[in-house]
Amino acid sequence: MEEVRLEFQGRDHQHFDVLATRSGIDIEMETDFETQRIFLFWEEWDRIAELVESCRAHKEVTLQCQK
Repeated sequence: MEEVRLEFQGRDHQHFDVLATRSGIDIEMETDFETQRIFLFWEEWDRIAELVESCRAHKEVTLQCQK
């Protein structure tokens, strides 16, 4: 697999830079105030994708992020 890069603007004017490699997915988010970065191995990404699909199927489910 070659590297694949995706860049897009978020809903609240964040800038996302996503890089997918053989090792996993590197996500960087820039706002007016800070830059945050996270790396996910493919197994972790798969679990998150399953959770998101489950939440979409059951609209009453709410996702919460912990810092």
